[in-house]
Formats: sequence, structure tokens, C-alpha cells
Amino acid sequence: MRIGIALGALMAKKRLSITELADRTGLEPSQLEILRSGEAEAVRFSTLSLLAQALGCDPSELLETKPNDNE
Repeated sequence: MRIGIALGALMAKKRLSITELADRTGLEPSQLEILRSGEAEAVRFSTLSLLAQALGCDPSELLETKPNDNE
């Protein structure tokens, strides 16, 4: 099982662009794109907190599980 970030779905639900989310969080758009695309290997709790606050959700809503590629 892999753990990922459900950023794209939450951004779509809130109708936010990368630029708008970057403005709300102070994070770099390139960093947000890495998280949204699923390429991130790790994420800091402080980043999860910023994203949750900006998206008006609980940090647990940002996490999703996916099967491993070999499963």
C-alpha cells in the first residue's frame, strides 16, 4: 500500500488553481504541483497543516491510500 496526497481532488472540489493555493499557503507552485501529481516522496506535517487550513479541511482528508504498483 502507498500513501498519497489527495490534493488534486480537494483543489477541484474547492475550485482552486495552483496559483491561488500558493497565494493562500505561501508554498511554491512547483512544490504544490509535485504534491498534486503524486511525485512527492515525503511531506512535512507543517505543509499538511498549511494545506488543510487553506482548503478548509482536516489534514486526514489530504491523505489517501493506493495499492502498490506490483499488487
